Amino acid sequence: MNDKTEDHNARYGGADIGGNARDVITDPRSPVHTGSGSLVNIDIQKAIVGALGANEGFRPRLRQAVAEDEITWLAKRFVEPRNFAVAQHLLRDRRTVLLGGRQGSGRRSAALMLLAGLSHEGAVRILPPEPDETGILLNPNEVDSRERLLLDLTHAPADTSEALHAELSGFRAVLFEKEAHLAVALPTPHDSVVRAEFRSLSTDISRPDGAEVLRTHLTAEKVPISVQQLNHQELRPHLATSSMDELARLAHRMRMSYTANERDPFEVWLRKALSALTDRGEEVANKVRGKSGQERALMFVTAFLHDGPADVVPEAENRLLRAIDFPDDGTHALDRPDLVERLSGIGAHVDQEQRVRFSDFEWDTAIRSHFWLAYSPMRAPFLSWASGLIETANLRAPDTDRIAYRLAEQCLRWRQPGAAVSLAQRWAEKREPRLTSAATVVLVQGLTDEVHGGFFRRSLYDWARDAFLNPNLARIVIALCTDVLAPTLPDRALVRLHHLTRHRDREVSTEASNALTSLAEDHRFFRRLLDRLARWVDPGDPRDKPLSAVDIELLRRTAQASRLLDSSRRSQPLIADQDVRGQLELLWNAVLRAPERKAWFPLLGNWLETSLNNSTDVPLDLVVRATGSDTRLLGTLFHATSQWVAGARDPAERAGREQIQRQVLDKINDVMGLRADFADPSDKETVR
Repeated sequence: MNDKTEDHNARYGGADIGGNARDVITDPRSPVHTGSGSLVNIDIQKAIVGALGANEGFRPRLRQAVAEDEITWLAKRFVEPRNFAVAQHLLRDRRTVLLGGRQGSGRRSAALMLLAGLSHEGAVRILPPEPDETGILLNPNEVDSRERLLLDLTHAPADTSEALHAELSGFRAVLFEKEAHLAVALPTPHDSVVRAEFRSLSTDISRPDGAEVLRTHLTAEKVPISVQQLNHQELRPHLATSSMDELARLAHRMRMSYTANERDPFEVWLRKALSALTDRGEEVANKVRGKSGQERALMFVTAFLHDGPADVVPEAENRLLRAIDFPDDGTHALDRPDLVERLSGIGAHVDQEQRVRFSDFEWDTAIRSHFWLAYSPMRAPFLSWASGLIETANLRAPDTDRIAYRLAEQCLRWRQPGAAVSLAQRWAEKREPRLTSAATVVLVQGLTDEVHGGFFRRSLYDWARDAFLNPNLARIVIALCTDVLAPTLPDRALVRLHHLTRHRDREVSTEASNALTSLAEDHRFFRRLLDRLARWVDPGDPRDKPLSAVDIELLRRTAQASRLLDSSRRSQPLIADQDVRGQLELLWNAVLRAPERKAWFPLLGNWLETSLNNSTDVPLDLVVRATGSDTRLLGTLFHATSQWVAGARDPAERAGREQIQRQVLDKINDVMGLRADFADPSDKETVR
């Protein structure tokens, strides 16, 4: 393969990308890590980058805030389905469209292109496909002005429709208020999903012409194909019945095959591309039929070690035979055919780099899938064998990562997500770099899986809430939240990272805080962080909790007054937003109640200093209002302001600070209905 866009096979050997490739980010960002775990974090980052790249597949992932280049990518390959114009009309006039259609009709892509077609500056954003930890699916508090929102329910569980109906009316009211739009891709069938009151918002699309879809994809991939070639007899069944995802994968495989076999006739590279996509279970079964038990074991081992070191194959084979209780015939190794001869008998070989490979394109994938299905009673020993190979065999990290990826692939395909999570946890807790990497690969696979992603997100949530979670596993969770969850589901990432800031290991807590601080550089994430912390301390919330020193430090690092006053990139400063002001008042009230003044004094100093340097009393007004006229808090505020004045380094600085102190006192007295002379504040109730 000589194409610069490396396919997932190149790293992990032919994993099936059906259904989950579109949910992988392609350019993960690294969080800020500190402490003794930094070397471990490097291993985690490498594993995430490798797993995401391997999972990249045939299209870039749609991130939570969809980038323009991703929309451009899809637009070059998109063919409008029937009723697309009707859906456009609904979305434009009703601000909501519920998009139905048969499986494979391209509902998700159509929904995205509907949103992309709206001409305004609001971001296109992906909503989480399942309710959050509080049971909310559509949170109206998270809608920004003029946003374009996509909710993909094509793989959501049946009970999600209940949440959709319960929350849609209230959510739509906010859409109109904020001039935002929502496109929902419905599951199939959806007749029972859409209630009568919302049917006027729904329309069904039909599958676009398959030949036109494939031609459009191949043109975008720069693969030459004629009308006559599109009408090839081996293509016709795919063009007639394949889903939009399947046609996209076919185009991707054709591009790969064409790139690797440019000099071959069209029929040759087409056949190779088609063979990689076809369910080859029957073909594998025919090959396996007549093979001895040891030959079948060698096939299975080679499928897992495909592109791995050949010298590990005999040991791995012996381990498998023991795991499945295969009887030993007592034949000495020298009386048996050598490895090269035996590999030749199953269609494999050892290449010039001494790595074992099957000769047939993606044959390893077909074999793994066949054995996991045909020998389902042996899945437990298969799992035990593969995990043991990862843990103890003489393999390098890239090789163990490849095996871990393939193992996770089978667990997810055959509905065993719990087994994958358990293995990842076990490997992570051993704190060996190679196993840390393998654990990370498995978790990335799970988090980016359309069907089982929610199971893995829940596992991360449960782990994050454990203040005594194994530190190495905690570091993996931090990295996954930052690099995998945050770009697509920032609210989920925020909740998990916030819980991890309360971890009993100080280094883990610091790393989680650093990750939140780094992510909060983004305006949207910062708003979510403020909302999360404000809800945490809201006295009206039965879960009302005090701000920790870690929370206050987060505010110091992210909520500088200068940032809140800045309007260079916005039509108005953040502090002018009513919701933001309300959140900040709740937070300042909690801050002033915190017993450790040294924890929040730097934050207050920043706000006072900014008021001085910017000649504005907006921050002062907010802090004073935050006290709610509580005399104790007003006294705390004035005393801390006096302490700030006393810290001046020279007379000029002190004069400026005293001016701010006078303003604070005036505002305190205004709140109390008083107007005192600053000359002698010592006997005023407001400053006791």
